[in-house]
Amino acid sequence: MARERSLGTQWALRYALAMFVVVAGVLSFHYSQARERFQRDAQLLLRLQADELVGEIQRDGADVASLERYLDRTAALGYRVLRLGFRVLDSDGAVVLERGSLARVALPLPSVLPEAGAPDVVEEVDVGEEYPFYTLVVRAPAGGWVQVAVYTQLFVRSARELRNLFLLSLPIVLLVTTFIGVVLARSSLQPIARIIDVAEEVSATQLGRHVPRSGSGDELDRLAAAFNAMTDRIRGGVDRMRRFSADAAHELRTPVSLMRNRIEAAVDAPRTAERDQALLERTLEDIDRLSDTIRGML
Repeated sequence: MARERSLGTQWALRYALAMFVVVAGVLSFHYSQARERFQRDAQLLLRLQADELVGEIQRDGADVASLERYLDRTAALGYRVLRLGFRVLDSDGAVVLERGSLARVALPLPSVLPEAGAPDVVEEVDVGEEYPFYTLVVRAPAGGWVQVAVYTQLFVRSARELRNLFLLSLPIVLLVTTFIGVVLARSSLQPIARIIDVAEEVSATQLGRHVPRSGSGDELDRLAAAFNAMTDRIRGGVDRMRRFSADAAHELRTPVSLMRNRIEAAVDAPRTAERDQALLERTLEDIDRLSDTIRGML
């Protein structure tokens, strides 16, 4: 038969499990919030880059050379980390300019190009690299469209690093909470251990042992008080039983001694029918009194 776990072990395991679930839930919530924040940051970056590109088109009009210089400069600034990409389309959807990652990676256009005033739709495009791209296409006021892309490595890696940190911390949290649970369980169960020690020492000659109380008034303190009251009641009952036994022995010893003395005296004296009859009658009276005494005791 498998050995049952002690109450302290059960409390420690339950505490560790509860704390593990709570911490895991909190960490999962923070990870999901951080991941969404990183995604919003990437989308905000796309929106800002698209707005700047649209503003540059409005300022320079159809000056392709100026747009090329602007795109080359902007793409070069963030290419190593963000791998920014830019694409300018004319009113027919044909590509006019491509710079940055969009000039090196074949990122498709949406099947339906957005109209002016349409809400932003950020798409995630997987081109077989370790991380996907986010792309955004917006309508240019003068006609045509602009597409902006960003490599999600910086954002996704940050979320993954945070996730890995959380996953690494969970075993540590489990060990720490288990240790704390064991310490708390042992300290909480010390009063019960004292009650067990005193209960094992209680015997017929050691009924005066009391469990020390903490005075806190909690359940364990009340249990100690109840145990002490129980031992007091048992001691009182044992004392009454001892007194009863002493009284019973005294009440029974006297008539038995009288009958014995009378019978011994009759054995030593000459026997006659009258003496034997008187002896039997007195002995019968003593037996009746002894029976009355026993019935009274019962």
